[in-house]
Amino acid sequence: LSIEMFDFCRVLARLEDTDISDAESSISGKSGKSGASSLLSRRSPRRSGLSITSGRNTEDLKTYKDLLLQRGYHITGVLGRGQNSGFVVHSATKDGETFAVKVSTECDEEGTNGATLRREHQILSRLSHENIVKVSAMWNGEVGDGVPGAAMVLEYCKGSTLSRHLPFSSHREVVSHLAWRRSCLQQLAIAVAYLRSMSLEHRDLHARNVMVEFPSRLEVSPSECPVVVKVVDFGCSAPTDCDKVMEEDVNVNILPVGSTKPCDVFALGLLGVALLAGKEICSWGVVPPEGSELRLPPCGLKEFRLAKPFEDYLRTLLDLDSERRLKAQDAVDKLPEDTRWLIPKKVSL
Repeated sequence: LSIEMFDFCRVLARLEDTDISDAESSISGKSGKSGASSLLSRRSPRRSGLSITSGRNTEDLKTYKDLLLQRGYHITGVLGRGQNSGFVVHSATKDGETFAVKVSTECDEEGTNGATLRREHQILSRLSHENIVKVSAMWNGEVGDGVPGAAMVLEYCKGSTLSRHLPFSSHREVVSHLAWRRSCLQQLAIAVAYLRSMSLEHRDLHARNVMVEFPSRLEVSPSECPVVVKVVDFGCSAPTDCDKVMEEDVNVNILPVGSTKPCDVFALGLLGVALLAGKEICSWGVVPPEGSELRLPPCGLKEFRLAKPFEDYLRTLLDLDSERRLKAQDAVDKLPEDTRWLIPKKVSL
């Protein structure tokens, strides 16, 4: 299965295959020094895979492929799996339609992974938005034949993660680059505002949890063939009024410096910085641990620099004072036009 045609997947640990790591992963980790690419596990160290094995007679066990086939889902590939996490995401077809099936394998006892999957299903079942991955079904309790675990059927999102699209491929297509990047940031801001209207926080919003389907020709305008953005991986989501934050669920890479509570608006600001820098950005990359002064990285297009309207916008998203930080709907309403993002640098003769 082409990596360009994979769906929503979420792997909460370093993926075993580097080509798959963009399909489903997290920039999470407890060590801020590990950098933006650190993919440290946040879940219990359960092993996962296509085959289920335990202390019971293995002849009585079936693979998940067999179990899913009984429900009409024909497995076509593995989209992602966690090295230390009990989740596996398959691509599957049923009645001519492609889905993603996220399963939890926990052998003799269900443990925390099944509970996490159920919580994610409950959250996604409340949501209905074009920029958020849709859930189709959930199998509670046993996946089949007495095998404990859980499975969730999800929308199959075409494209790849935003992290794959961050680098600037050509300096000759500045206008097209800015149009697409603004479209991505706008849709993300709309998704964050929608979640806030539903009294929810994603809490793990970063480039590897955003699926993007770009048109085949970058030079066409967004209005003719718009980019499609989907926010995925709601395993860490919680109500906005929830002050309880589990340490293992905290993604320090996008956590506001000096805070212990994630903020989607702050994470949106980091994505805005990443779209202009052309690479993934961590919170300590813009706010050094030794101080509180915001430090925006240079633009990925070396001939340009940030225009003041967009710089001011990013600064209000990334304000460490939660009271001064932009509200979710304001982040949508005050997003500058792409013509106000960059200005050419003066050339010294």
